[in-house]
Amino acid sequence: MWRKRRFLNLSLFAATLLFLVVSATLLWLCYQQAQSLAYPISIPAQYTPTHFGISNWREVSFQAEDGIQLNGWFIPPTDERGAAVLFVHGIGGNREQVSLQAQLLAANGYGMLLFDLRDCGTSSGNVTSMGYWEALDVQGAFAFLAAQPEVNPQRIGIYGASMGGAAAVRAMTRLPEARALIIESSYSSLVSVIGDGVRAQTGLPPFPFADIIVWLMGPEAGANLFDVNPEADITQIHQPVLIMHGTEDDTIPVAHAERLYAAANEPKELWLVPNAGHGGLIYIDPQGFAARVLPFLERAPG
Repeated sequence: MWRKRRFLNLSLFAATLLFLVVSATLLWLCYQQAQSLAYPISIPAQYTPTHFGISNWREVSFQAEDGIQLNGWFIPPTDERGAAVLFVHGIGGNREQVSLQAQLLAANGYGMLLFDLRDCGTSSGNVTSMGYWEALDVQGAFAFLAAQPEVNPQRIGIYGASMGGAAAVRAMTRLPEARALIIESSYSSLVSVIGDGVRAQTGLPPFPFADIIVWLMGPEAGANLFDVNPEADITQIHQPVLIMHGTEDDTIPVAHAERLYAAANEPKELWLVPNAGHGGLIYIDPQGFAARVLPFLERAPG
């Protein structure tokens, strides 16, 4: 009897120890993922718009709504209507990330503002919040662009790629004067896209690990990042919306675009690009990209 009880006690101790070790390991992995998202590696742009055939540009600086210093490139419109587009890049990126899109729009007379989000490129800030505080960057950038004498403030659209799409959606709920919204390869909510990553990379279920990662990011960002929910935010937007996504995107699955489209109000459009991965849809199908984006902007009121 004594030996049996001792064996049971040892077994219980071993099982408890194993549980604690596994739990601690998983929590550490969640913490590491939270850190990598909150503090991504970012480098300044390597080229200027001149490299992409745009000569009429200038370096500019302005402030986000909360005072963070942001840097970018302003390209005045050449069309007499003064239409312009504000470009918002993805996590760990910089203004150069959307240069090819800017080249297309510049060739069609649009003005543009390409800028580095906080904690990216040459802008200030020391933490990334996956769209929460970056929405304030978009608002500050919009105000700067609308104030330029060459720009018609009633004809400004916003283009957000990946995390920039989440920031753009969040900002658009506070920018009723914006003309239109284009979202490329973005997510429907932060917790759901992190959950997709957890499942794809580890085979573990999204819950509770995705929730733990988002929860751990909150104190780093100084915000409740469960509020990064473009699927909910987009229901408040009544301007035209174009959602674009690659069908083979293994970073942000195409289901996110489908959820955003389902939640969006009319007028709305969805373009799913066959065999395309994450972002850079203009590289995959440049003719299809132009055929979708340019008419969409032309049709938008303003």
